[in-house]
Amino acid sequence: MNTHKHSNRLSELATSLALAALVTGCATNQASPKQVQLTHATTEKPVVAVLPFDNSKQFQEAKPVAPAAAPGSTITTAKGGTPGDVKKFEKNYFAARLINNLRGNGAIGNAYFTTDPTPGADFNVVGRVKKSDGKMTVIALTVKSADGKKLWSNTFSVNTTSAQYRPKVDPSAVLWSQAAAAIAKIPQKPGQFAASRTLGYAKNPAITVNDKHASMAGEAASVERQQLLEPVTKKLLTYAPVAADKYLLWQKESTPLVEARSAEKVQTGINIGLEILSAATMAAGSYSGNSYATQAAGQNMIQASNNIQVSAAKIQEINKTLVDASRAFDEYKGGSLTVRIFGTVYQLHGSLAQQQTEFCKIVAEQLAKGGG
Repeated sequence: MNTHKHSNRLSELATSLALAALVTGCATNQASPKQVQLTHATTEKPVVAVLPFDNSKQFQEAKPVAPAAAPGSTITTAKGGTPGDVKKFEKNYFAARLINNLRGNGAIGNAYFTTDPTPGADFNVVGRVKKSDGKMTVIALTVKSADGKKLWSNTFSVNTTSAQYRPKVDPSAVLWSQAAAAIAKIPQKPGQFAASRTLGYAKNPAITVNDKHASMAGEAASVERQQLLEPVTKKLLTYAPVAADKYLLWQKESTPLVEARSAEKVQTGINIGLEILSAATMAAGSYSGNSYATQAAGQNMIQASNNIQVSAAKIQEINKTLVDASRAFDEYKGGSLTVRIFGTVYQLHGSLAQQQTEFCKIVAEQLAKGGG
C-alpha cells in the first residue's frame, strides 16, 4: 500500500514537472524520446513554418552615408529610422518569398508564416539577411525540427548585374527557388516527424511516443496550421505581390550604382535607393488596417521612383509618411480565436505568438493526461 502511494506521488511529481515547463509556451526542447512505439512509422511531406528574417546585423555593420541636404531641408539619418523601415520590410517580405517558393515545390506538404518556432511544423526555418544592397543578396537559413533540434543550415546568395534586368524579369528570383529546393531535400527517417511533433507539443523528453500520443499531436498540428497559421500567412501573401514591384525597382536602380561606385565604396546613391524602398514597407504590412497610410506611401513611391536621384525634400516627405505609417504597422494583431481540439472548444486571445502559447499549453496538458 505504501509502495502504491509512493508510486502515485512520483507520478504526480513527474506530471507537475512536465506542466511546469509549459510557462515557456511553444518553446521547444532538444531531448530525444526514450521510447518510440509507433505501429506504422512512415515518412511525410514536410510542413514548413518560416519565421521573419533577422537582418539586424546587416544594419549594425552598415553605416550609410546620408545624401546631401537640399537648401532649407533636413535629412533623416540612420537614427531617423530609414534602415529600420527597410529592415521591417525585408524581414517579412523575404519570408513571404520563401513561403511562396516552398508552396510551389511538390515535395513540400505546405508552408506557413509564424512569428515563433512551432511544433505544428516539421521544419521551422530561421533566416538571417547577411547582405542586401540591391545588387547582391546573401541569406543564411537554419532549419530546426518540431522539437527544436537543428537539422540543417546553409547560405544562399545571388549577385545581379544591370544587364539582367529586363521587363517582367527578376534576376534575384533564383535565390528563393534554390533555397526552397534545398529545404525540400532535407532527409527524414520513417516516424521522425511524428516523434518530433509529439515531443515538441509534450515538452516532456520522457514521454512514450506511441500511436495515441502521435495521433493527438497530429490533430493539434492540423488545428494550429489551419486556424492559427493560415490566416496570417494568407494576409502576408496577399500583399507580398504589391511589394514585389517596389522591391524590384529598388534592386534595378541600385545595381548600376553599386557597380559604378564599388571601387570607391561610396554608398550615397544606394542610400537614396534605400529611402525609396522604404515606401514599400506598408505594402507588406498594409493588412494592419491603415489603408490611408498605405495609399499615401504608394503615391509617394510612384512620385519618387521616376528618378533615383530624388531631392532631399522628397526623401524627407517619404520618411515622414513611413514614420507615421510604421506606428500602425503590426505583423498580426490577433484578437480572439475559437478552436476545437480533442472534443473541447477553447478560446485563444492576443497576438499570434500569445495564441500559440495558449494552444501549446492546452495540447501539452492533454498529452500529459493521455497516459501510455
